[in-house]
Amino acid sequence: MEQNLRLYKSLDKLLILTFWEIIKSKNYALLDIDYSENKIYTESEIAQFNLLWSKLEDEYYNLKKDSKSYSTIVKSNDAFRLLLKIELLENNLNSLVELYNN
Repeated sequence: MEQNLRLYKSLDKLLILTFWEIIKSKNYALLDIDYSENKIYTESEIAQFNLLWSKLEDEYYNLKKDSKSYSTIVKSNDAFRLLLKIELLENNLNSLVELYNN
């Protein structure tokens, strides 16, 4: 059964962390404003996500060509890389603590 999807249809509306999570996880269903892990999507809805993601990627690369936008994107990329490194360090620390305690 088709659902009435409410989607992020432009980069202006999509949160930067959600954007990077989509890139990282390839979970295009995150474009659904009402996304939940338990929500089941039809094949046509998944196709709609894929089409929308392609459009948003095009929008992203067009913005990237603009020097001011490019500077903002580079800063966002750097911030995202730092967040990933922090997450990795936290995971490693937790693993070491767990090893130490066992």
